[in-house]
Amino acid sequence: MSKRSKTYVCVMCGYIYNESEGDPGSGIRPGTSYDELPDDWLCPECLLEKSMLKQFGIKRAASNAETDAI
Repeated sequence: MSKRSKTYVCVMCGYIYNESEGDPGSGIRPGTSYDELPDDWLCPECLLEKSMLKQFGIKRAASNAETDAI
């Protein structure tokens, strides 16, 4: 069973980091997970720090208070 690659998007510029593609321009090999990116890695488009990329395609579950109000 293969591990499914994840995709992250920069909240500032929309750059997409795909784990299966890596970031060859920054020396990050394909298959490098987000967690394995160096702490000093920056978005190659806008230079925002790694922590500002958010996982793409994840939906947050509504809290009970939100569902009770519906």
